[in-house]
Amino acid sequence: MASLNVKLDTRRANTNGDYPVKLVISNNQTDAYISLNIDLPERAWIKNGIERPVKTSHPGARIINDKIQSLFIEFRKKISDLELSGFCRTSKASDIKKRLLEEKAVILPVDVFFSDYALKYADSCRSSRTGRNYIYTVSKLKEYACKENICFEDITLQFLRDFDNYLSKLGSGVNTRSIHFRNIRAVFNRAIDDDVIKHELYPFRKFKIKSEEKDKVNLTPEQVKQLYEYEFETPSLRMARDFWMLSFFLCGVNPIDLYHLKKPDANGVVSFVRRKEENTNHYVIKFLVQPEAANIINVYKAEDDSPFLLKFESKYVSYDIFKSFLSKKIREIAKITGLSGLTLYWARYSWATIADSIGIQEKTISKGLGHTDKSLAGRKYIAFDWSKVDRANRQVIDFVLYSG
Repeated sequence: MASLNVKLDTRRANTNGDYPVKLVISNNQTDAYISLNIDLPERAWIKNGIERPVKTSHPGARIINDKIQSLFIEFRKKISDLELSGFCRTSKASDIKKRLLEEKAVILPVDVFFSDYALKYADSCRSSRTGRNYIYTVSKLKEYACKENICFEDITLQFLRDFDNYLSKLGSGVNTRSIHFRNIRAVFNRAIDDDVIKHELYPFRKFKIKSEEKDKVNLTPEQVKQLYEYEFETPSLRMARDFWMLSFFLCGVNPIDLYHLKKPDANGVVSFVRRKEENTNHYVIKFLVQPEAANIINVYKAEDDSPFLLKFESKYVSYDIFKSFLSKKIREIAKITGLSGLTLYWARYSWATIADSIGIQEKTISKGLGHTDKSLAGRKYIAFDWSKVDRANRQVIDFVLYSG
């Protein structure tokens, strides 16, 4: 009579040190193995556990045991049917296995690992920097879990809490940890949307992602003017300073948006959608190019046949390479000028802070920074007058460069 058992096949481990779970068909003194596409460490296995052989302390044990039990019951029923038909009387175990698989009597699970799915998600990101953030999150998860393949089922509420403690002990700050958890949450949401996993596996219903507000860093009006007037000796340092000032003169436009900015229209107005939001909305930002900005643009303008405003987009292979070079030069500028801690993003913070200090309305500042109006009236009914931003920008530039 044919028999069926569940076994952890410890004859050969995979590269992670895990072993495959298999069903063993025995008949007429022969054996045949059917892999269940489940790999486990030996420490997670209960000997003679029959249909629920995974220790409850192992991550995702309940779900794994449910899979094993379901498959065991279904295979055992099919074998019983073959017994009743007389097929097993003279057959080898391999014949029974072949018959079951040929008839596709049971559909074996093909686990979709969170780790694999997250890496595919990273490949789909338009920004290579964002993709690298997801890859780094996966590497930290593997480091914590001490295994290469992490199932969606592994990442439970308790797993997230323990991972948070692990990162904290490594010295990761609140905001660094929040990036990891937002990445994990994004992958879960995409997997649910794509029907890869069921919503029941979503672990974030009771897990709150913490964050803390960073101190905004900015230059005073006097320091901005000092930077603007400083005579740098090398073209690369002048270019880095000019890029920073151009961002400031365009209401603190983000470096990545400035890099990809298209030429202005006939009225000298540049229009763009922020790169970070182009997949979620099409909120168009419009600035009048002020004379101080135009002077810088003329030095670094793109070729006439290029749609871009500046030549950097065609000169560098990618924005990330350009940003890396530029950031290095900004650090050199910080040392030379004594503007300790200066970064590319200080242009944005400085413009907003100075605008606020001279009485510009918060809504106008927010529009200038490219923030989307969340109110229903703002989104649906009110056509914003962008000349308000242009007048505010003119006030900021005049205050910084010419008020003293």
